[in-house]
Amino acid sequence: MSNFVIATAGHIDHGKTTLIKRLTGIETDRTKEEKERGMSINLGFAYWDLPDGKRVGVVDVPGHERFVKNMVAGLSGIHLVLLTIDVNEGMMPQTKEHLAILRLLGIRRVLIALTKCDTVDDEWVELVQGEIEEELANTPFKDAPIVQTDAVTGSGIDELTKQVMAIIDEIQTETASSLTRLNVDRSFSVKGFGTVVTGTLMGGKVQQGDSLYVYPGNRKVRVRNIQVHEQDVDSAENGMRTALNLASISVDEIRRGAVLTTEVLQPTFMLDAKVSVLPDSITSLFQWQRVRVLIGTREVMARVVPLGCETIEAGSEGYVQLRLEEEVVCQRKDRFIIRSYSPIFTIAGGEVVDEKPSKHRKHDESVVDRLALRTSSDGKLLVDDYCAHQAQGWQTVAQIAKQTDLANDECQSVVEQLCEAQQLLQCHDLYIHAKQAQGMSQRLLLALSTFHKKNCLLMGMPVQQFNHLFEEDWSTVQKEWLLQQLMDARAIKMVQHCVSLYDFTVRYNSHQQKEYHHLKTQLDEQQFMVTSIETIDLKNHNLKEVFEATENELYIRLDDQYIISKTYFDNACFIVESLLNQKGQFTLADFRDATHSSRKSSMLILEKLDRMNLTKRVENYRVSGKGEVA
Repeated sequence: MSNFVIATAGHIDHGKTTLIKRLTGIETDRTKEEKERGMSINLGFAYWDLPDGKRVGVVDVPGHERFVKNMVAGLSGIHLVLLTIDVNEGMMPQTKEHLAILRLLGIRRVLIALTKCDTVDDEWVELVQGEIEEELANTPFKDAPIVQTDAVTGSGIDELTKQVMAIIDEIQTETASSLTRLNVDRSFSVKGFGTVVTGTLMGGKVQQGDSLYVYPGNRKVRVRNIQVHEQDVDSAENGMRTALNLASISVDEIRRGAVLTTEVLQPTFMLDAKVSVLPDSITSLFQWQRVRVLIGTREVMARVVPLGCETIEAGSEGYVQLRLEEEVVCQRKDRFIIRSYSPIFTIAGGEVVDEKPSKHRKHDESVVDRLALRTSSDGKLLVDDYCAHQAQGWQTVAQIAKQTDLANDECQSVVEQLCEAQQLLQCHDLYIHAKQAQGMSQRLLLALSTFHKKNCLLMGMPVQQFNHLFEEDWSTVQKEWLLQQLMDARAIKMVQHCVSLYDFTVRYNSHQQKEYHHLKTQLDEQQFMVTSIETIDLKNHNLKEVFEATENELYIRLDDQYIISKTYFDNACFIVESLLNQKGQFTLADFRDATHSSRKSSMLILEKLDRMNLTKRVENYRVSGKGEVA
């Protein structure tokens, strides 16, 4: 099984590297300094061919306190930790810190190798094992198997191998995130090939020739070649220890701590997180405390802003906002370690709740409530909170599932339940939270109200102008959907291609009413004869306002110069319909005689009907156009 990775942990000189060499045949201390000093400084890597034919990756992490940063980097994407404890010394301070770090990072599976057991008698082994079990009794690792081994003689190696294979069989069906991501833990140059980076692939898949984005920097690179356990492969999948040969980037431009993804992500200087402070921490987490944050394979400096409280004491949990001194790229639920600035020791660890937060007010309790919701295991709460606050408008089920870490089937069920409860609203295969739709509705209604105050004589806002009030990412279908929702709720109405508030009516003052009736009388008296706009006294302010407000209500504009009474234009349409029904076609003279108008007026009216596709000119006749005369 190539997508399974084991990491070591434990105090310096407790036999991690020796045990790995016994299991894999590979020496992970490769530098001259490591061999001279007899201790691991950097991460070491190997692969282990198990008896059942599966091959797993192995990461040997340093045990010395000064190299905890390297140790945490080696735990990125790990499935199982092999904790070594020297039977001669038992659990040492560094062993306990490593266990604390494993707990804070959410590592659930630990297998304990009690090393050098053939160097002491059985009674001593039993005594030390009993002490280890007692130390672990009140920790998440109380049920961790303990295997007595000796890497020199080979004692217990078969039992250790059996335990590893059993654990692998338990977790091989675990699902992974859909995002393809690799936290770089090594970067080096190979002569003739160029830059190579390694890490444990988390989620998704990477193929030869793929383009990846490098963070920090958002630089695009191409995957030239892929290796898994020193073998060339066409692709690598979630959980595999992976080496990528990258084109178009030098080794100096991508170091440990970099992140490679197949998707464009948004780097951040802030993280909202849930944290646990170690019970034996010598300091609490307090306002504006400068700390080291170990996340992925990277260490960044940050300031701590406790949320909803002044401090988070030892042994307590709480929420913080981390103000980072450098940008990072991460995802919700990523784990991290917080260590002191100086002297360096582990204080706390936690989980990212929001990777793109805004700054919060110091004592805003609602922030803590919302963050608590986001850490809930209740799918309905997660989807409801995401769609109400984090989602940008309309979302598909797949988008919601990705952001809430729910399986697609589970997310579909939750979305349907929220739709039934009217908490989510649906338009085709897209969904929006009722609060977001309500916010948009209020924005539209307020805009209409403002429009009516400024244009009290207009029957409403033109539809085209109304559509510009929506957010840019709203499609035409979604705009029409909300428009219909508001019409059904009797909040707005449509009047002659204009949108207005449902209870809005044009109200004229006494002067405007006088001009309204004067204009109507003038137009009606003309009957089917057109009226030149030049004959209307638009210098009269009241008459001008009425004229501008009553197009398509009192009159129809035939062209830039002439208008006709709306009533008589409608009558002209009926006359045209009658002529077509009787003759199938008619001439300009036929229409002039039927309306008792002039040739000029008849021509202007018919040309308007031609543009409306109600009639069509064929030589000297008019026939029915594409539209329907009404």
